[in-house]
Amino acid sequence: MRFEISGFEKLINKLSIASEEVEQAFKTASTEFTPQARATIAATLVKAAANAGDEAFPLAYIEPMLAAVDNIIITGPTELLIDFEQLGTPEELQEGYHYGAKIEGGGQVDLPYGGEPLKNDTEQRYEAWQRVFHGETWHGINYAGVWNETIAARLDAWGDKAPQWLLLQYGQTEFDPIIYPYPLVEEVTFDLTAIFDGMLRLELNLIAAKFNKG
Repeated sequence: MRFEISGFEKLINKLSIASEEVEQAFKTASTEFTPQARATIAATLVKAAANAGDEAFPLAYIEPMLAAVDNIIITGPTELLIDFEQLGTPEELQEGYHYGAKIEGGGQVDLPYGGEPLKNDTEQRYEAWQRVFHGETWHGINYAGVWNETIAARLDAWGDKAPQWLLLQYGQTEFDPIIYPYPLVEEVTFDLTAIFDGMLRLELNLIAAKFNKG
């Protein structure tokens, strides 16, 4: 999911600025823009997490997600990309869901998951997960604290990625606790486009004014 901050060609052509001046203006604006972009993305992620609620989106998910924000912002000499997939992909998110599942023939899944055949189907796994989530005793096994252990195992397996952002963007309404989708990417893209447009416009106008004065 890659969004390019663009649409400035008309402004550049209108001001008739040399390409090297445009590149310098873009570089200056990008440097000033990056910390604001980081803060904007982080604030939107926190807002989306709060919208989901700490039961559906554990608090432990938030800090590593914010730590990975820098991965999203990709700058070049004349391009600026916001690439949310740098946080993590659906495949990486799915990787964390197998922890603790029972394997055919005995044993259980540790992460990373190696693709071993699982003993139970989705419905049976969900029933077991509910016991883990609520810390209940089931079939003589006390699951108190196992949900926190599961979250920690997922975060460890994800490393410096944070695919949990996908739960906020697309939601999860099939199983309890439900997460309703939040337009995370759309909100960030709209806000950052407006911010960068203003910054670049200012830089280009300063250059144009300098040329006109000369």
